[in-house]
Amino acid sequence: MRWIDRLFQRPKQNVSEMGLAELIAKVADEPTIKNRNAFYRAVVHSKLGLRLNEPMSDIPPGQSFITGQEIPLKVSTAMLPNGMKMLMAVCDTVRIWQINPNDHYIEMDAKVILQMALKDDYAGVMVRNGDSKDSWGGIPVADILDILNGKYG
Repeated sequence: MRWIDRLFQRPKQNVSEMGLAELIAKVADEPTIKNRNAFYRAVVHSKLGLRLNEPMSDIPPGQSFITGQEIPLKVSTAMLPNGMKMLMAVCDTVRIWQINPNDHYIEMDAKVILQMALKDDYAGVMVRNGDSKDSWGGIPVADILDILNGKYG
């Protein structure tokens, strides 16, 4: 690389300084163990959104709710080549909703979504960041167990 090219090259950002959306793009572009671990550490402390296949008519848009009972949700999934389903989540629900205002989303702690994936026998969770490349990071079931057991923070 010529010295002039190095002069104008953006410095690489440390993965510990990146937000979840950036980490998803990073792990999609460079699927290293270091990037995966940083992605998992960020996920465990995040809120994620699920796209609902049917709106929840009794809850107005933008409204929060807390419930002690289970609510059946019909959410988006992705089919793997082996026929297994992954739960589809988004990391920036508000931005994704602004891009797709006719879609319906519900946002919750990532840990709850990870627990849903285990309870409902999904192969894992696919977290999309909604960037121009629609990058995503996958979390297989074995890693979900590690995340929920505190391995990543």
